[in-house]
Amino acid sequence: MSDFTTSFLLVRKLKSLTGRFLDAAYVVMIVLSGITLLSDLTFLMDIGKEYRLFDVTGEWMMLYGFTAFQLITVVIGFVLILKKEPIKAHLFRIDNSEQENLFLSMHHIALVCGALGLIGVALSMTGLIVPLQFRTALMIVVSVLVICPLVLIILYWLVSMAKSRRGEWTDEKQRADTGRAAITALIVYLATMVAVVVITVLNAVDMPLSFWLLSVFFMMMTAFSGVIIKRNA
Repeated sequence: MSDFTTSFLLVRKLKSLTGRFLDAAYVVMIVLSGITLLSDLTFLMDIGKEYRLFDVTGEWMMLYGFTAFQLITVVIGFVLILKKEPIKAHLFRIDNSEQENLFLSMHHIALVCGALGLIGVALSMTGLIVPLQFRTALMIVVSVLVICPLVLIILYWLVSMAKSRRGEWTDEKQRADTGRAAITALIVYLATMVAVVVITVLNAVDMPLSFWLLSVFFMMMTAFSGVIIKRNA
């Protein structure tokens, strides 16, 4: 898989978003596979430097995992290409119906990224991926990685709206849904912080501050976008 292939698949998918969960999940796959491409060379260089001195089995397994993920992403992309007609839509020019699809796709992507973030933070605390002394660094890396697809779709939404529409960027229902979602996310935040304070006072669980902060962030993201998706189901 190359950077060109990743870019081609991403552009094609952005031009054909339907506002459905599977489309959004595939956008996340494309972005993450493109990012992991950049890490392949780093892994190979580290393995070449360390294989005589250290056990590099873990690095080989991660490299194999990234490669398999990249191949699966490409295969899915070309299967979709064969099943669909050529796409003639412009990348940054969208009409009203496409705006609704993009709005929903953005929140589906946020939901996927939030769920992946929670899973990644939890796995970082188990010591299964890296030793526990590196758990904070791993949590930060995982968090930045899973946020990248969301950042990309938000930038795409901003550019598309700026070029395609004048006046209001969202309709009345979207604004109402966003308000309800914000209230839900605030409730989740307050409830979680109360739970954290209780756990800290009772000293029931020994977790670093970074774990709580990242967990609350991804929980709020998931709750916020989940409400919007639910109200448009």
